[in-house]
Amino acid sequence: MIKEPVQLGRLFRVACEREPYLLQFESNWATTDMVKQYMRNWRKYFVKCGYIKPRTERQKERQSENSRSMASTSCTRPRPVQICPIEEDIDTNEKIDVDMNDPEE
Repeated sequence: MIKEPVQLGRLFRVACEREPYLLQFESNWATTDMVKQYMRNWRKYFVKCGYIKPRTERQKERQSENSRSMASTSCTRPRPVQICPIEEDIDTNEKIDVDMNDPEE
């Protein structure tokens, strides 16, 4: 499944290049819905063929794994996340030039 934002961005860009009609939909909602439906169909097919277990079984396995991992860890407070301080010499009004046609970004 595609989870990385860069991969999703590439997918949306390629879909719009191949089907310019998709450009008229705000925030790529149509492409997003098509990708969701494709992934649902893909999972259903793989369950039907026996390549992956049904959702209820996968959920039970995850819950048992989580309960085992929780039992093996001590009940301590999580450490607070340390946030990097903002440097005062950074110009927040500085414009950033991004080339939208660059495939690396």
